[in-house]
Amino acid sequence: MSKMRLIFKDENGKPRIELVEKDKFIIGRHSECDLCLRLSGLSRKHLQIERFGTVFVVSDLGSSNGTTLNGKKLEEPAALKNGDVLNCAGVFEMRVEITEDFADAGNGKENNDATKENVSQADSVEQISESFESEEKRNEQSSILSVFVLAPVLGLFVLAIVGILFIFAGEEKKSSVDAFDRLSRKERNIFSDEQAEGKFDKESASRDASSKEVDRDFETDGKREVTDSNTADVLNQNGSEIDREKLRLEKVERYAILFARQIAFHEANYAFTKRQIEEISSRIDELSSSAALANNLKAVRKNSVQLEQMAKQQGLKPQFFAMVAVAQLGKNQGDVLQKAKEILPLLSELKISLGNELTDDNLLIIAAFEQASRGGDRLAMRKTIEALSNQPGIDARKARTVWFLYEKGKILDSQYEAVLRFLAVGVIAQNPSEFGVKAEPVIFQ
Repeated sequence: MSKMRLIFKDENGKPRIELVEKDKFIIGRHSECDLCLRLSGLSRKHLQIERFGTVFVVSDLGSSNGTTLNGKKLEEPAALKNGDVLNCAGVFEMRVEITEDFADAGNGKENNDATKENVSQADSVEQISESFESEEKRNEQSSILSVFVLAPVLGLFVLAIVGILFIFAGEEKKSSVDAFDRLSRKERNIFSDEQAEGKFDKESASRDASSKEVDRDFETDGKREVTDSNTADVLNQNGSEIDREKLRLEKVERYAILFARQIAFHEANYAFTKRQIEEISSRIDELSSSAALANNLKAVRKNSVQLEQMAKQQGLKPQFFAMVAVAQLGKNQGDVLQKAKEILPLLSELKISLGNELTDDNLLIIAAFEQASRGGDRLAMRKTIEALSNQPGIDARKARTVWFLYEKGKILDSQYEAVLRFLAVGVIAQNPSEFGVKAEPVIFQ
């Protein structure tokens, strides 16, 4: 099986080799990252490399300062090749090596010293690092040399090939005409009819049959399921097959991260667990089958100016405010603008008590709204968080997340469900057609 390693210099300028052994490998400043580097400019979770069989796919995790792949901005997931160069935020560069096996290359920070001892002299960390730095210059020189040396030879070769083909084409045409002339009129008609019907083109017929079979595989309930085009390109190029459900979850995760950033004032990068993405995806399935959702999203676009003004007057993000209104309607078609007016006072009050700077703050508002709108204590959520934060061994930041509160049994199932429904609506709104909803994207700037 193919293996990958990353060759780079760490924050102290020391050459290092890091094996990518996990199916999902994350790079960033956060201590939980698989490769943690304390470099200013890097986001907490900056970059992700995922293994799909023999394919390694890299994606930027919504970092503040971006990532480049071979000098080009990485805007969408891309398959990595041996020799590719990744640059994170302009402060951290690494070269990719993919091969069937490595001579004992080590394993991250703990085995990095052993790595330097075991890698042969010709492939030592220092030499690899120096090669990495001068590779672009060598490639440029090699390209120039190739042009001047190979161009004349290649030109002569092409002329020779063209001449040979011209001679053979003339002979073949003559031979074909003679053979056809020898056929009887009846044989000519049979030959022409069968050729027109494509019976002699077995390869074309095989391709057509394969195409139809693929079409049938991708049709569900009479509708073509839309898959992420960039990931599909990766699969086609490498001949790998990835379960469609996994592709769907990856798509949900990307849109969920985008939505998380849209509803907060200060959120460089928000991360969801696999379990959370699966739960959001399940709610998407429930909502996307409703025609009412499409009409409600269209209503948001129609009333976007009023909704944006109402939100900004109360210090709320328009994307957050609009999606709360749509989520409150659920599978029922209704007056989105009227619903927004009804929920605005309570949302404003909860924003004051819980804050809304971060994504987690806004998710707490959703959970608190579910209880308060049914007559519950409007300060209940704040009291719960304060009491939990004062307990020994409880991380106060962690206590301010609906995920932790639900895990500890501090919020109701109905509150947790309201959060999942809200996130599902927000994900669908990023690109409704990809989830079978006939509406245009709803994204406030």
